[in-house]
Amino acid sequence: MYIFLVALISHTISSCLSQYIPLSVTVIRPWEESTMRGIIEVSLRSAIRNLSTIISMVDYGIRNITKKSITKCSLSFERSKVVGVLKMAEHERSREIKQHFKNSFLLRTTSFVLLIENKRKLCQQHRQMMASAAPCGILSEQRPLFGIVNICQGKRWEKFHAGMDLFRHELMHALVNSVLITFVTFVDTVVFPNSVQLLSFNLFEEKKVILSSINFHGFGTLLPASNFQKSPAGVQYKWAVTWDGSSKQLATREFLDFATDAVNEAKKHLGCPSLIGIEADSVDKIHLNEYVFGNELMTPILSNVSNRFSYISAAILEETYIGER
Repeated sequence: MYIFLVALISHTISSCLSQYIPLSVTVIRPWEESTMRGIIEVSLRSAIRNLSTIISMVDYGIRNITKKSITKCSLSFERSKVVGVLKMAEHERSREIKQHFKNSFLLRTTSFVLLIENKRKLCQQHRQMMASAAPCGILSEQRPLFGIVNICQGKRWEKFHAGMDLFRHELMHALVNSVLITFVTFVDTVVFPNSVQLLSFNLFEEKKVILSSINFHGFGTLLPASNFQKSPAGVQYKWAVTWDGSSKQLATREFLDFATDAVNEAKKHLGCPSLIGIEADSVDKIHLNEYVFGNELMTPILSNVSNRFSYISAAILEETYIGER
């Protein structure tokens, strides 16, 4: 899972930064998927460029990406004879290259590799789904080789205006350990909960640097073993199912793991000093609860206007770890 440390001392930062390189992403997809709808393509590229201005990752040097390693992560590539390879970084002009996908296929790269899928059956079963993501290729407690993003090219894209946020969200699920997040210029400053009175607290401190060590698998995509879970126990409460509160049902409030600093931030943001945890959307603990955190980037239902990557989510990444700290 994620391991993040906040480094506030300059010499500590400079010594750590030598391990990191700016995030670059190499996109690999079946060639027949290289012509996605314009809005989807633009949104994906914008999300990658945005996160590459914020995130750096530990440099493990050049790694070999083979056909076997790709098909082990994604069966969608098994029948592909040709793939498109597209390398993207912050200021780099990118051009997709067509490559034959034979057993001899070899890509040598330092980038994070993002595999693009289009699982039509899955998309048909879940017609509201626009995309999903997960990490893959975890080797020796290093960051995984791959992230997988499944894109459903349905009609919902025609009226959806927050495509970049959607792919930022999915990339957060797919991204891997040993990264660094810098909130300097590209920061989101306000998160509005779903309430009548919109709050306007600034969730960021300027020039805060969040450093990570090793061992994380993506935001909420893997649940830690019980002996490593740090969340408060689930709390039962009565959920009002009618506006007047006359009808209620028993429910359990689940909390995200590794959220000590996030709770402190949420207490300030929500003005709720009695808050005991960061409420998850479900027992899977994959997302923040949208009823509490509104248009925060890591809630399960994205706003069609703006979704904010706040220090609440960043602090969860900062604290999460598996094993000895």
